[in-house]
Amino acid sequence: MRFLRVKKVELSLILWLLYIGSNSLMAQAISHYNFDTDFQDSSSSANHGTTVLGNISNDPNEVAVGLGALSLNGVNNSDVDLTTPIVFTATDPWSTAFWSKRGSITNNRGMVMGDTSNRRDYIWLNDHVTTNGLLFKSSSNASLDFTVVHDLDYHHYALVADGTGNLILYRDGTFQQTVSGDTSFRITSIGNGFDTNTFSLHGEVDDVQIYNSALTASQVSTVYANGTVVTPPSNNSPPGCARVFLLAGQSNMLGFGASSELSPPYNASFPEVRYWNGANWVDLRTGFGRATDFGPEILFGHILAQALPNDTIYLVKHAVSGTSLYEDWAVGTGVRYIDFMGRAAGALANLTANGIDHEVSAMLWLQGESDAAEGQGAAYEKNLRNFIADMRSNFGVNLPFYMGRVRDFYGTPAQATLVRNAQVTIANTTAHCEWFDTDDLNPLVSSGHYNANGQIQIGTRYANLYLDSGPTKTYRSWAIGQGLEGTSGMESGFADDPDSDGMLNGVEWVLGGNPQLNDHGANSPVLANGSTPNNTFTFTRAEDSIGRVNLNFEWSIDLVNWNHSISIDEYLTGSYPKTNGIVVEVDAALQPDVITVHVPDSLSAGKGLFFRLRASE
Repeated sequence: MRFLRVKKVELSLILWLLYIGSNSLMAQAISHYNFDTDFQDSSSSANHGTTVLGNISNDPNEVAVGLGALSLNGVNNSDVDLTTPIVFTATDPWSTAFWSKRGSITNNRGMVMGDTSNRRDYIWLNDHVTTNGLLFKSSSNASLDFTVVHDLDYHHYALVADGTGNLILYRDGTFQQTVSGDTSFRITSIGNGFDTNTFSLHGEVDDVQIYNSALTASQVSTVYANGTVVTPPSNNSPPGCARVFLLAGQSNMLGFGASSELSPPYNASFPEVRYWNGANWVDLRTGFGRATDFGPEILFGHILAQALPNDTIYLVKHAVSGTSLYEDWAVGTGVRYIDFMGRAAGALANLTANGIDHEVSAMLWLQGESDAAEGQGAAYEKNLRNFIADMRSNFGVNLPFYMGRVRDFYGTPAQATLVRNAQVTIANTTAHCEWFDTDDLNPLVSSGHYNANGQIQIGTRYANLYLDSGPTKTYRSWAIGQGLEGTSGMESGFADDPDSDGMLNGVEWVLGGNPQLNDHGANSPVLANGSTPNNTFTFTRAEDSIGRVNLNFEWSIDLVNWNHSISIDEYLTGSYPKTNGIVVEVDAALQPDVITVHVPDSLSAGKGLFFRLRASE
């Protein structure tokens, strides 16, 4: 199995320094009650709680995370009152996460938090109709009902309001449900949310966290797994590339790989990859086709998330056993074609409605057995060419299309050969179309289906095909396009210099150089000292590197100490000042961008001035 990993390197030249590093994660909850020893708010808000009959329990059976938990008996004054109410309007994004363990069920004593001055504003693990409820009531008295199963065990709950009228529930780190309605909320108490004691919590609550932003699924998963406070997403952070992959076919795309044979981390929910369930984007996991099985999406998603860490991977899959291309997937008329197009349209419309700029990056196709079995092999090449053309007319004229060549298990040998040959012929004669073999994936199970190892290999092969030929806007894609194969003299690493011209591959990518032409830096930054007391340092920046490479301009007076630098902002254009009298000018009207750094002579302190770029991938 091949995975792409970002290497950590540090290389220095007069003009260029390449360094690959990492970012830290800081806590920014507006309130955090860990209930380890007291009722204090450990966040910077210091919105501490007080109680009359509430109790901190250190009994390991009553603690979810840390050293203690809030234990409540459901009677008057056992809740924790906050010093200052926390208030969110219907258009405010917010999140709250907490652990809760019911002391009893069927008695409705599950009020977790809310406003004790009214009969609105609460989160209630309720038993009002059945034992399977979580009810959120807003400040406007809107009721948003969720279905959860109650028991006497600890569970982690996270409610995320996106500020646009959607409230999302996660339980134990896994997406449960989205309900739409008014999400205004006022919190004055933990352990109650009503103006009487009727529904006060009987049980424990632990590690309550409140945010004034909408946590992502990945961050909810982190809170659940570690019991830690995480950084809410910044509206100013570059989003990376949102890549949508379409998966379609029949039963082998559906997947017959036994989930029980997967090892960690592949057998767990994976929030870094989003999967469209027909109504919402949810964490990637097994069981989306057959309840106890998995398909190619598991390894495909994991590998791409690791290889493209700045991007978000979105998967849209529609696969149905026993379906044919000539009938079920027939362009315009086939039932499965119509279902698939509707599913894809819904997924893409959801991204657009949520302001997520995206590209449909590729389509994965695993189908053909039914056409062989039903004697339609002779028409398969024509039908598949028509299908690919239609996909590209809908999702992009150069949409990469990847196929696993089906086995010859179904149909007569002659029919199977017609289908298999058609797949290879199309891949070999159609731009941006690739195929891989599956003949080595044995044994087959359940009448011609790939087992768990087969599905692992198929997902891996799809991922490798895409990484070798498909991704846009990445260094890897640029290196492939430049013919860098990773062999001697064609080294493909970010820090390699196959043409020995002193400009490393990563810098060639940013500056638009040719990694196979020893031109001694023909695309090097231009340094000029004009009649004004300013030096100018001018270079080009490839559009695809924006959001993927951070640039810092550094200067030194002795080539030893490089402790002065300014950042080249990724999304600012025009002229903008930096520190020490430096001005950066970005001409984004040109492609690629032309960036000029104006440096005052005074920084030389009467000595020389040396400049270099630091690039962080």
